[in-house]
Amino acid sequence: MIAPGRPDPKKAVDLQLEVEAPRQAQVGGLATYRITVRNDGPQVAEDVAIEVEFPPPLALPGRHGSRVRQSLGRLLPGEQKRVALTLTSSRPGAAACQFRVLTGLTERVWKSVSVDFVDRRLGLKIVGPAQRTAGSRAEFLFKLQNVSTIELQGLLAEVTYDAALQPREASSGVIQGSGRLTWKLGRLAPQEGVQLQVEFACPFPAENARVGLTVSGNNVPRDEQETYLQIAPLTGLLHLHVSDQEDPIRVGETTEFVVTVLNRGLQPLRQVTVTMVIPPGLQFTSASSRLGRQPLALRHDWDGSKLTFSPQTVLPPDRPLTLRIRVRALRSGDTTLAAQVTCATQPDPLTVEETLTINP
Repeated sequence: MIAPGRPDPKKAVDLQLEVEAPRQAQVGGLATYRITVRNDGPQVAEDVAIEVEFPPPLALPGRHGSRVRQSLGRLLPGEQKRVALTLTSSRPGAAACQFRVLTGLTERVWKSVSVDFVDRRLGLKIVGPAQRTAGSRAEFLFKLQNVSTIELQGLLAEVTYDAALQPREASSGVIQGSGRLTWKLGRLAPQEGVQLQVEFACPFPAENARVGLTVSGNNVPRDEQETYLQIAPLTGLLHLHVSDQEDPIRVGETTEFVVTVLNRGLQPLRQVTVTMVIPPGLQFTSASSRLGRQPLALRHDWDGSKLTFSPQTVLPPDRPLTLRIRVRALRSGDTTLAAQVTCATQPDPLTVEETLTINP
């Protein structure tokens, strides 16, 4: 007999498991399972972990295997912890995964959750840089296209971002909230597309600043895409920034890349050299240079893929070196231009890339 006032040892560990998941998701899209583990018992739960098994065609994007384990540590009475898991599927149909909560090696609760993956109706793509330096800006393009044979209705697009990113410019019609930007897109006819653009300030370093796109509609399952931006701390005396003046553009149109080099030190830098690698989808047409507000006759050499400016003899701390490179679009697609800068005291190149979208 159990003494009055003392908990039944069989009930001392009473863990509850809740899993929220979308009813439907698109093939190749992301389904996010939001998992809550709660201690409803009177005792501390030690060494709590959650295991998830997801047989094919379910897969964890970018990783191999069909099982993951996440340690939750200790849960006090009444305490709960939340984690999220994102899976994808390579073919249509209902796909189930199993969730288990354990303390040590003992299983405490189990649950199976199914998501119905359907043929893709809406294509999503995020185009943007993989790395920036603190104090610079990062531009992202979010592409949506109706790839089905029916009109998609009631479309709502939401861009979410980490605290390390601060939106500065966005496509018209945006509704700004805390950590999110929303557009009410309405309808998309078959094969019709739309592109949304956001430019973020990157004020401080971050290892992996997340940028996400979520789209939902009346007749299309909620779908998600995400990417990550590394914001590196400023090192050395040179700062390099690259931006495009028009993005996206169409085949045959021109745009201008603006490259800005700053001397972050207190003394002039010497032999500052800028090199641009222009991808095959772009044709170089012209270049100009300026030091501060004064035009600069900086010679440049073009070898068919690389544009090299002759070294700027002296770069003062208070006068940026600005290069303007005009290019023409030759073929459709996403293409990336890379800029590099070195100087006499910083021979290792500082590289920044900028992506341009070219529509047919």
